[in-house]
Amino acid sequence: MAPFYLLVALAALVLLLFALSLRNAWRRRRSLPYTLGQALFSPEETAFLAVLDDAVGGDYRVFGKVRLSDLVAVRRGVGRRFLERASARIEPMKIDFLVCGRTSTSVVCAVELVGGKPHKGRGRGPDKALGRVCDALGLPLVRVPAAETYSAKALAEQIYTAIYAPQVAAPAGGAKGARVDDGLSRAEEEEALSVLAAAIREGDPLPRPGVS
Repeated sequence: MAPFYLLVALAALVLLLFALSLRNAWRRRRSLPYTLGQALFSPEETAFLAVLDDAVGGDYRVFGKVRLSDLVAVRRGVGRRFLERASARIEPMKIDFLVCGRTSTSVVCAVELVGGKPHKGRGRGPDKALGRVCDALGLPLVRVPAAETYSAKALAEQIYTAIYAPQVAAPAGGAKGARVDDGLSRAEEEEALSVLAAAIREGDPLPRPGVS
C-alpha cells in the first residue's frame, strides 16, 4: 500500500504546483503593465528647476510637466466636431515649467527647456505647436536652451521681460515713431523694456503682474 499512497501524494503535489502556476499566470495577465519611474524630472531638468526657482521663487511658484488641457477651455458655441479636433490637438501637449502666482496660482508664463537629452520619450527640440497655442492664448512662452549651468539673473530677466513685454508691445512692422495701443512710441517702448531689464539686473523692486 505504501507505493500507492506515495503515488497519490506525488499526484496531489503536482496538481497543487499546477494550480499555483495557473494562479500566478492569471495574476500576471490581470496586473497592469506599469512600473514607477525613478523621478519626475531628469537630472538636467532638476538642475534647471533649481535655478528657475531661485530666479522667480520670490514672487512666483513653479510647477512642472503641466498638461495644457488642464489650463485651457475651448470657447462655447463652436461645433462638436471642431471642439473634438481642438481638444485632441492640445491633449498631448505639456508645458515643461509653468510660472504661476504664489498664492493665487494664476498662470503667468510658460518655460520650455530646449535641447539636451530626451526624457521619457519626449524630444528636446522646440515644440512649435505649443508655441502657436501659447501665442493664441496670449501666454508668454520662454524657451531656454539646455546648458551645463544657468544664470538666475539672466533667467529672471528673460522671464520678467516676457511677462511685461506684451503690455508695451508695438504692432508688427510698426515704424520707429509709431504709437502703440497704450500711447507709447516704438522708441519709448524699447526704452521701457531696457529700463525694465536693467532694474531686474540690479534687483530693484518692480510690480509683478499676476502676483497675489
